[in-house]
Amino acid sequence: MRVTNVVMYSGETEVASFALGLGETPDRYLIIAMSGIDVDSITPRFYSFGQRTGSPLFDFGLQPREMVFRIALNPKFLLDETFSELRERLYKVIAANRNGKIRIQFNAGSIAIAQIEGFIVKLEGSHFTKSPEVQLTIRCDDPFFRGISPTIHTAATGFGLPNLISVPDSLSTAPHGFLLELLFSDDVDAAGVTIQDSEVDPEWVFTVFPPGGMMEFDILQLSTEANNKYVQMVRGGITTPIADSVGIGSVWPLIFPGANSFYIVELGWTASYTITSYPAYWGI
Repeated sequence: MRVTNVVMYSGETEVASFALGLGETPDRYLIIAMSGIDVDSITPRFYSFGQRTGSPLFDFGLQPREMVFRIALNPKFLLDETFSELRERLYKVIAANRNGKIRIQFNAGSIAIAQIEGFIVKLEGSHFTKSPEVQLTIRCDDPFFRGISPTIHTAATGFGLPNLISVPDSLSTAPHGFLLELLFSDDVDAAGVTIQDSEVDPEWVFTVFPPGGMMEFDILQLSTEANNKYVQMVRGGITTPIADSVGIGSVWPLIFPGANSFYIVELGWTASYTITSYPAYWGI
């Protein structure tokens, strides 16, 4: 993806804007080198065996990412700014809020295209030189770059035939989870709710057996994000976690780059659905 500038946030507050390159710019900080923004050390992790083929299924993950920005300082001398003042602004960003996280946003012109969260773990400055620089090291425990705006797929009157949910993803370069919300129009007995990859003879199946079943107007929420997996039921405005009701051997569904198809196995009930996800990228 094409990136023209980088912005750092603490919470929702912009704390620094970084231009790329050494051309004329009003920005106080110029990134002259970046590392740690590519994909590195992808780890395949065995998850389960396919039901139809018996082939092993894998999740693919990354180790925590460390990004290093080499930054030239560009004080406004006409405003009496100094190199030291610009360094101090960056020092103040370290642990600038209660959780200590910062958000790095990558832009193409005025369009925000990706972001990642992490902690500043090292700030090194070059002092007493003609052109002082700062080197920032940022550790990101969630190593994937995420889209800024969510992609939402919804159907108000059921799934269509044959209970198919189609989810295209033309933006992502990496697989990612999503949030599925089912709003029930009928009662669902203890037979549960099943999601699978094909209408018949599926390779993988995910099943949840809500205790006591679901009732009309209940909402089933399923999050499959790697760092935020959960299943919960919302009834009368009260949310109850039910992750212990996930069927043994269930494979948590994911969205992959390109076309995705999920089939809902219905047993005499109907529901509307909303799928919310954020594009994911291996690197910039």
